[in-house]
Amino acid sequence: MKSMRRSLVVAAVCAAGLMWAARAATFDQADVEARFEALRTYTYGDDRVVLQAVNELVNQSTQAPDARLPLEERLAGLLAGEATPDAKAFACEMLARIGTARSVPVLAGLLTDPALSPMARIALEYIPEPEAEDALINALGSLEGELLIGVVSSLGNRGPVAAVEPLGALLDGGHRTRNNAIVAALGQIGGREAYSLLAGTLPASVDVHMRDSAMLRCAEAFADAGDITQAARVFGYLFDAGSTPSIRAAGYMGLARTLPDRAPELTAAALDSGIPALRGAALRWLRTSPPNPEFTHAIAEWLPQADAEHQALLLHALADRGDPIARPGAVRAVSSDAHTVRTAALEALGTLGNADDVPLLIRAVQSGCEDHRSAAQRALTRLQADGVDQAITAAVAESESGAAAILIEVLVARNARQNQDALLEWARSHSDSAVAGAAAKAFGSLAEPERLAELIDVCIEAQNETHTQNAAAGVWEMVRRAPDPEKAVAMLARASESAPEQARARLEEVKERAQKELVMLRTAPMTIDHPNLPKGYLMAAYVNCGRQRDSGDHSEGHIALVTGESYTFAGIQGPLADVAFDAEAVQYEITGLEPGAEYLLGFTWWDADNGGRVQSVRFGTGDPVEWSVVLPSTPAAAFYIDKPTWAHVLLPITPEFRAEGRLTVAFTREAGPNAVVNELWLLKNADAAPRKRVLIVTGDDFPGHRWRETAPELARILREDPRLEVSVTEAPAIYGSPLMAHYDATVLHFKNYADRLPLGAEIGEELKRFAEAGLGMVVAHFGSGAFQEWDGFERLAGRIWNPELPGHDPYGTFTVRIEDSAHPVTRGMTDFTVVDELYTCLDGQTEIHVLCAATSVVDQKDYPMAFVVPGFPRVFHTPLGHGVESLQSEGMRALYRRASAWAAGLDPDRP
Repeated sequence: MKSMRRSLVVAAVCAAGLMWAARAATFDQADVEARFEALRTYTYGDDRVVLQAVNELVNQSTQAPDARLPLEERLAGLLAGEATPDAKAFACEMLARIGTARSVPVLAGLLTDPALSPMARIALEYIPEPEAEDALINALGSLEGELLIGVVSSLGNRGPVAAVEPLGALLDGGHRTRNNAIVAALGQIGGREAYSLLAGTLPASVDVHMRDSAMLRCAEAFADAGDITQAARVFGYLFDAGSTPSIRAAGYMGLARTLPDRAPELTAAALDSGIPALRGAALRWLRTSPPNPEFTHAIAEWLPQADAEHQALLLHALADRGDPIARPGAVRAVSSDAHTVRTAALEALGTLGNADDVPLLIRAVQSGCEDHRSAAQRALTRLQADGVDQAITAAVAESESGAAAILIEVLVARNARQNQDALLEWARSHSDSAVAGAAAKAFGSLAEPERLAELIDVCIEAQNETHTQNAAAGVWEMVRRAPDPEKAVAMLARASESAPEQARARLEEVKERAQKELVMLRTAPMTIDHPNLPKGYLMAAYVNCGRQRDSGDHSEGHIALVTGESYTFAGIQGPLADVAFDAEAVQYEITGLEPGAEYLLGFTWWDADNGGRVQSVRFGTGDPVEWSVVLPSTPAAAFYIDKPTWAHVLLPITPEFRAEGRLTVAFTREAGPNAVVNELWLLKNADAAPRKRVLIVTGDDFPGHRWRETAPELARILREDPRLEVSVTEAPAIYGSPLMAHYDATVLHFKNYADRLPLGAEIGEELKRFAEAGLGMVVAHFGSGAFQEWDGFERLAGRIWNPELPGHDPYGTFTVRIEDSAHPVTRGMTDFTVVDELYTCLDGQTEIHVLCAATSVVDQKDYPMAFVVPGFPRVFHTPLGHGVESLQSEGMRALYRRASAWAAGLDPDRP
């Protein structure tokens, strides 16, 4: 029966496509009837084509206003008539997109329905007419508990000033959760009326931090509206008397923004406060605030008054600011008696300095202090000024062995290809074999591969073992970049036959390594069996971006470079050393897309030289090209064990982007020297079986959390349910992408850090909307620590990591008890043991429903080990899953597998 219904609906979709190709202004009524009849009996777990059929009508109605009203009436009629709860929830979702005042009465009637109230109120949030907000306000007097709190939240999201008075009337000393929700909503609404309530006498049960957060929202709204006096008054109060360090820091930031003339004074006060959060905010403001020469000059002049610790921090911040006005202060600080200050000043000159500072930095490289040498080396590497390469080259001849080798490394890092002849001369004849070896290795990194024979001769004629070894390392650098690796290997073989024993051994090692890695050099490191990629897809096209300009002949699709040049990062081996780069945007054109097929676009990017690259991804269609941001601005890297590394990212090519059969993709520079991308691949779904799509999102975490091991293991666990299509992406910014609508559920498997992969509140709000729409979210292990900068995360995740609480029991074996054996996730499960961390650090006031618990051996208290969040249809959270060993427990595997199926809208008992 299901197969027959799928055929009918697919036929209806195809017929509709033909009809809309003719730009008809009305729908075929029989077609609409068939689609809605199929939708009426839909339940989660059924074939999603039923939803896609109606969603297609809604999409098409945006191009035909005359057809939108009848479609709205059908959706409202479904809500008023006989239909499954899941069908009605979907109808609410569609009305959020096309609903008008006509739909308000039926939606308002659902606000008292516990199952449908969340979706109904979301629809009312998005309907623009005032009748929708009136319905939400009127519902305040007839609801209680979670339903009332949900409407309060919706009013906060919608922001009507008319709601302030009725919300204030509901404040009651005995309802802590409700009061906090009202206070949060008042902050979102903002304005003088809301602020007057917040600044007045509130019930004692209101959380002070919640009140301050709401007042902060009001202050920001005042600033946005141009009411600087009122904004500064509120920011100033929060800066002086905020309830937490984070609130005080936010008050400082707001005050510095609204009263820039006071920024130096405020920054000094924040730095002197002794409060880490305030000091961090001051340094962040210094790094990121808009250009202001007076401010930069004032801070630079104030620099000597600070203690050594603050001076070092300020120098780093001034360097990040990049304003050369601060250069004299940095130069003076190089003479400081404080070791840390001098180190910071030397490094700061890499950004703030000019050609006049090269001798000073070279002297530091030649000094005996390791910290100062390293700082000066980093500065010389980054310094952008005419004559730097020439000055460094000249200094090599005058420097002692160690310093000369460092300066040669600097030339490599600076990609000083114009100095390759000097390097070759040193490699051949420098009196110091250490310098000669360093020069040979550098020549291998910088010179064209066509000069391989010259470097082989250096290796053969080397002065000693160290010189030979370094020259051989340079030979390898050339071989791996050779356009014809087989020819390079043949050259090595011929040279080694007649070489002295010492050189022959090294050349043979290079030859054997090249032979082993030639396959890697010629083929894609990202293969279709990679654990990040979903099963059932084929590799339709692939480009190693630094070596190929197009993907060659493929019957399934084609990728071609439009804008970008090739570059190879020094010191990296294998395909990820190679990138396409452009000063503004690397662009590719993808052709051969079939409008009815499913595609994923994958890519690897890596800010391999730590150049501070921040990038976004855009999809472009039409002629002229219209661009859509599909991955918001984010660093072009992931972070593993606290170190930057490459990131593999997957983006679905949704129907609107494949309709023309071609797509332009732009990797756009947002910050840093240029935009880069390492490899690009196109996946095509070759499996017609319908599946729920689950996206595991990772890319950063605490050093002890090896996400490159646990994310693939989670994917394997979820794939044990054949109804799930599981992908992994290593860019948490994906949560800000409109493409997230492609997925039925997501697994949040990361702990991001603001200085590495910052996620602003706007991305958190998008994730919240994803969950509010009935789509699923699984928070895994230290995912409880994500979105620390966003106040709304506790409401979404139920509980969040509080670093001020005891972290967890000692890592070891404990028993997880099933507390609710009736819930779909844990139905039929029994208690199980696991080797893991028993978290005691989760905190929050949001209502949760506990499914599993465990008892701490430290304090003998019970703590939740798995729970759902009633305020959202399908949010599941477990702090379990520290490592692969933890995920081997059968109970753990069942818990994650069942929770992900439930989050995706499936019955966990029917795999």
